Amino acid sequence: MKLAQLGKVIGSSATKVVRRGGMPEGDLPELTRKVSASSELRDEIAGVFGAASEEGEAGEWLSPALLHALCFPVSLELLADPRLPVQPLGTVVTSQAWSLDAPMGPGELMLRARVAAVGRDQSGATVTIECTLSREGIDCYTECTNYLDKSGKGELAAAGAESELARSVPHLREEFGVGRSGRLDIGQRHALAVGRFGPKISKKWAHATGDINPIHVSKVSARAFGYRSVILHGAAVDAWAARELGLTGAEPCRGSAAFRAPVLLPAALELVAMDDENFAVIDSGTGRDLVHLRYSGGRESAGRRDIGAAIVLPRRDGRSSSTAVSQGMCAGASAGLPRLREKIESSVPWRKHYREAMEEMSWFDAPERGHDCAEAGLEALGSIVHFADGRALSEAVIKDPGGDGGGVVVGAGAGGTTTGLPFSDRLHQWHKDGLLQPGAYTALSEVIANPALLRAEGITFVCLGAGAELSPARQLLQWGCDVAAVVRPSSKRRAGLLGAAQKGTGRLYLSPEGASDVVDAPERVAGWIAELPGRLVIVDSLYAPGSAFLLAAAGADVVERLVCEVRSDTMLAWIGSPTDAYRLEGEPRAVLGSGALAKTVSGFAAVRRVRPGRIGGVYPGFVDVQGPNYAAAKRIGRWRATVEWEAGRDVSYNVGPMSLTQSVTSNRTLKTAYAGLNQLGMPPLPADASATLMAALLLWDVHHPEAAQHSNTFLTDKAIDCGFFSSPYEPNGLMELAVALGAIKRLS
Repeated sequence: MKLAQLGKVIGSSATKVVRRGGMPEGDLPELTRKVSASSELRDEIAGVFGAASEEGEAGEWLSPALLHALCFPVSLELLADPRLPVQPLGTVVTSQAWSLDAPMGPGELMLRARVAAVGRDQSGATVTIECTLSREGIDCYTECTNYLDKSGKGELAAAGAESELARSVPHLREEFGVGRSGRLDIGQRHALAVGRFGPKISKKWAHATGDINPIHVSKVSARAFGYRSVILHGAAVDAWAARELGLTGAEPCRGSAAFRAPVLLPAALELVAMDDENFAVIDSGTGRDLVHLRYSGGRESAGRRDIGAAIVLPRRDGRSSSTAVSQGMCAGASAGLPRLREKIESSVPWRKHYREAMEEMSWFDAPERGHDCAEAGLEALGSIVHFADGRALSEAVIKDPGGDGGGVVVGAGAGGTTTGLPFSDRLHQWHKDGLLQPGAYTALSEVIANPALLRAEGITFVCLGAGAELSPARQLLQWGCDVAAVVRPSSKRRAGLLGAAQKGTGRLYLSPEGASDVVDAPERVAGWIAELPGRLVIVDSLYAPGSAFLLAAAGADVVERLVCEVRSDTMLAWIGSPTDAYRLEGEPRAVLGSGALAKTVSGFAAVRRVRPGRIGGVYPGFVDVQGPNYAAAKRIGRWRATVEWEAGRDVSYNVGPMSLTQSVTSNRTLKTAYAGLNQLGMPPLPADASATLMAALLLWDVHHPEAAQHSNTFLTDKAIDCGFFSSPYEPNGLMELAVALGAIKRLS
């Protein structure tokens, strides 16, 4: 049935609603139709979730989602029967169950549809429709769907009987209990899959299946029926879950779903396994159990990643909580400091109060105070965060990477070193203006004077997050160094690494697919790194938005720890941020800028009560736009650097400049703020320039490991801080002024 025809059915049913009232008399309605399942429809259904139909054997068969789509138009015809106490407009699906008894390929099928049961109670009027698809007289697929019309409330009445298939719908709260929040108790069970869905997916499903009920495609219509936003089709949620679990239709299988609450778009959903056959779809934001599912048979697992080896966030009241990690690890770090621990634990909500708590902690976990806090913080991290299979992070073990090794690219270009570091002609002025620390000025000046420092024979630089904009990987390859890239095959930046490798004279080692992500498989990543040739220098330049950054930092720490256990001469390196809190010696400048600018800044700071650039000997560098996940992720690296430095390992920790990365330039507020910082004499640098300067500092550290070994302020010795460290005001307060100055400049 075409969309236009479906529209007529819905429209005609709306005019008949006045005739609906009693229960149907006699036999319940039924219909028989010939339907055609085409390969084009198969591809369209698969494309709703951004994937073409599966290749190989599974691609020859019709998925349960497609078979449901074939049944829907005829089901809608039955719903439009004026004898039924419902109208299709605004009707929702409360549950469905299906059974694929014999796999089917594209072609013509016979469809029998009937109204199996009708009811009415205080929730509304319900209709149960049963559909059967057959080929050559053999029943291959059966489904039973329950529809609810909330406007059809009335006295209790019923006709027909519930089928055995309909009774298979799961009620997981009864089986697994409820938590303190009154929702399904999922404990610390991990998500098998996470999906983020916008309003467009509902329109795609409507186009592919013909289910154009306006509550799924129009916010105005959805609100008219009592919903604040459009609702994702229940069948689409079922199809997404079945696809993630590998139910392709290639083998007999069964499924059932209870739709407890509507999925309002946009939505972030988690698919959680309660046991081998029962699953729940959870709202990531609230932890609410929206859909209960049960599947059996027909699951294809070939080629799927080892879910249990992935790092996951702990749960609080059903939802994943990054606060449990960031606040918990900070509380753990302050175990021996009762007053600080009380301050951290009482900082509620954490996102609003983390800055003050972590600033005070920065006094105690600084390397010059020893490594006790750092070690305790890492121990807390290892117990709070866990793998999806239930193991604590501290229980990680190095594993065989598997796969084909990922491959090696040998450079055939000119390669070699260069004295052409970006902004080398401004280095002296930057030093004079306080835009970088003396150690950075000395190191970069030495590199410019002695290009041989840009060579590192016998060393393999392992870049975690090799595709990141601030990763030194591309520049190291250009200078002829050997680089091992931990990068996903699907990464858009992988091509840039390959190009840099081909132009250089070094080698690029690419991680195998099963060991290309420090969150999904950190133990396999460590296993691959441990087998690389040469002395290893592991460089952590990872970045990700939100809680993903926290997980990435935890995964990187697992990799670093495991590799160091088997390769004792490994050197570790990090790129720090100027928007972090550090213990700094000395006092900042008295004023920022000169003349009218200095008066503007000081006046703004007084009116807005901007905090000073030193609070109790600590530089309070956090900015609100980055949040506690960013601060905690950076702190994990600092703690590992401190612990390994105390143990005598060679480490490199260099604070990089504010940089015009893609994440910055794509954010209008940040882009405007960075333009304002330039006017304040604190210029951010282009991303490629920052990456090159940080690569040069890294190589200097490789040749001068004693510099960090003999300095308890190694975290900030060679910072390119763009002037933040010497500013009389904290960066967070200056950002507001920078936005205003940047906006004025853009307008002018």
